[in-house]
Amino acid sequence: MLHPLARPPRATQLSYMEESKPDSRRSTLMILGTIAGLTIAAAAWGWSLLEKPIDAWSPDQAQALQAARDAVHAARGEGTEVRQLSHELQQAQAMVDRLEADLEMARSYRGKWATRVAAGGLALTIVCGLGYLAARGA
Repeated sequence: MLHPLARPPRATQLSYMEESKPDSRRSTLMILGTIAGLTIAAAAWGWSLLEKPIDAWSPDQAQALQAARDAVHAARGEGTEVRQLSHELQQAQAMVDRLEADLEMARSYRGKWATRVAAGGLALTIVCGLGYLAARGA
């Protein structure tokens, strides 16, 4: 019986090269994850850059906004100063405000999602990169 602190027999010892060799499957997965994360981030940024104005706001919506602005202008009158807000002017202004808010939300929608997806891709890149470094160091 061997003493608990005694060296194990030579046949069960691993050589230095075998101990430091990283797990090739784990390393490969980490490299692929890093590449996938970079690809996701690049695709998200490209997606946000390829947006056309018609994707965010249709011609019908643009016409509705212009009609609402014309209604506000008509309710104010030609060159007269409005001292009291008429009910008609309040309604027209509320419609313009709602449509302008919709327009701003439509403009920023794709950019917000592209930023979120790109952040996820970069997080995947960082996690897999650190996993690869850890696998190499193990």
